[in-house]
Formats: sequence, structure tokens, C-alpha cells
Amino acid sequence: MALFVAFILKRFNYFKGNNTELLIELPPYRLPSTKVVWNNMRSKHFAYVATTVILGISADYLVFPIFSK
Repeated sequence: MALFVAFILKRFNYFKGNNTELLIELPPYRLPSTKVVWNNMRSKHFAYVATTVILGISADYLVFPIFSK
């Protein structure tokens, strides 16, 4: 579908030549501050602990009915 639309749009004169209206300027790269890095490290630790707890409780719910008989 995209190739078909590109073929149709190529026929118009507007898209031919040097078109600088769609120029995107990126901001300069900056190193992250230590505060941002520290917050990301804590969020990773939370995600790890939360995943461990959720998987542990899910495993209990799966195993408990088997041994309760």
C-alpha cells in the first residue's frame, strides 16, 4: 500500500526538487544528570522486585490447587 501511494505522489511536481520544508532539527545531545540515572536505577530495582513477587504469587496459585487435593 505504501509503495502504491509513493508511486502516485511521485507524479506531483510539489514533491520534486529540493524540498526543505520538512527539515527536522534535532536538539544537541546532553549527558543525563546523576539524579536521572539514580531514579532510573531505582525504578529498575522496583520492576525487578515487583516481577519477582507477581511471578511468585502466580506460581503459588498454580501449584496450590494441585497439592490441596
